[in-house]
Amino acid sequence: MHDYKGFYSDILYGEYKYTNTSGQLLINTLDKIDYSYTSKSYHNITGATFIPNNLPVKCNDCNLGEFRVESSFKDPERKGLIGTGVIFRYINPTTIKVLIIGSKGKVLESETGNLPDQLRVPSAEYTMTKQ
Repeated sequence: MHDYKGFYSDILYGEYKYTNTSGQLLINTLDKIDYSYTSKSYHNITGATFIPNNLPVKCNDCNLGEFRVESSFKDPERKGLIGTGVIFRYINPTTIKVLIIGSKGKVLESETGNLPDQLRVPSAEYTMTKQ
């Protein structure tokens, strides 16, 4: 149960680790999963909005009545990105499909104007397998 200014709701939150195809570890925030933030929304994955199959991003191979959950997705070294997210799709008890949604731009500018405008995790669908 999450208390957001007097409104209570269930919330999905988490952290992640990303290793690129060359085997280089780019992001690892797993050590922050038990951190006592004043709000769960400070985690790098937060929120739980149920989305039907026919809303963007459409799911052409989802079963009738299957639902997905959308959450915000943050890169701790890329602040100010707009519209980044993750969509979780339950496949079976040991498998979840994860779709990373890239940035639609940035809201922060630096003095040099060279802030990255995309996540370090590429926009793609990934399969998570419980081990």
